[in-house]
Amino acid sequence: MVNSKGASHPRGYKLSSHMRKLEEAKLIKVQKQFVERKPKTTYTATTRGALELKNYLAQIQNVIEKVEE
Repeated sequence: MVNSKGASHPRGYKLSSHMRKLEEAKLIKVQKQFVERKPKTTYTATTRGALELKNYLAQIQNVIEKVEE
């Protein structure tokens, strides 16, 4: 779970635009609420999102292992 306050990307992009793309791909769920009158956005990986991340990390691990050989 990630809590974002709109952190800026070095090239000027907002994290929210990246998160929106992940939401559109159904890789994360977004919950927006107010806590003590302040906006709070919570991002949670979907089942599909968690599986995609696990597969991606396995691929990266394979690359690392090949480099270490």
